[in-house]
Amino acid sequence: MKRRVWAAAAVAVGAALAVLPAVPASASNIYWTGYVLVGHTEGFRQVTGDVKVPTVTCTSSGSKASFWIGLDGYGSAGSTVEQVGVSTDCHNGVPSYEAWWEMAPNTTNYVFPVNPGDSISMLVKYIGGAWQLAITDLTHDDNAHKFNHPENCASGKVCENMTAEAILEADKGTDLSKFTSTGFTEVQAVDSSYATTGLVANGSVWGLAKIQMTGSNGQDLANLGTITNNGENFALSYREAS
Repeated sequence: MKRRVWAAAAVAVGAALAVLPAVPASASNIYWTGYVLVGHTEGFRQVTGDVKVPTVTCTSSGSKASFWIGLDGYGSAGSTVEQVGVSTDCHNGVPSYEAWWEMAPNTTNYVFPVNPGDSISMLVKYIGGAWQLAITDLTHDDNAHKFNHPENCASGKVCENMTAEAILEADKGTDLSKFTSTGFTEVQAVDSSYATTGLVANGSVWGLAKIQMTGSNGQDLANLGTITNNGENFALSYREAS
């Protein structure tokens, strides 16, 4: 899922953190809609969030809408993302609902099926030199609907932990599936000093960027709600082409 939208200086995990450039309050992108915390003097150890699986209507034979949380990606000069999420990929015009994890640029790993209406809990945590990736279907809270496993940074890459994301993604803006209204809840990040935050900027420590998926004509392809509940919640809805 792994689309990089902002360049930043590479930083080795555990090394002194670089001071990143100022972050725009908003940016357009053909792949992502959502919010990103970007570290300036602190990186991130953890990000968590929940999402309710929407019902999807395919807009092409291979359209998709993925909902994920992760570290890196927006600020990753090394093109890495450590992420878990739910995908609604269409295959020959039929959606397939699945939970997945990925240590980009390595391949996506699908772990169990989900259903529209299911509540999904997600966690990405850097601990002991590895990334703990966890995803649980709270609607079917059994071992068949859980994944929790440590994974290493992709070989030859530097995973920086300088950003934390909550994102709706499609491979191409024109290939975004139509989805019923949903959103992220309980989004929180823990920085390298163990301070906990929702999606709220904090002066020179970390900034907040709003990312908006746009089509070839520049039109927004999804409606991105304002952040509520002390920075933890925001809504998402599909935007019909005008």
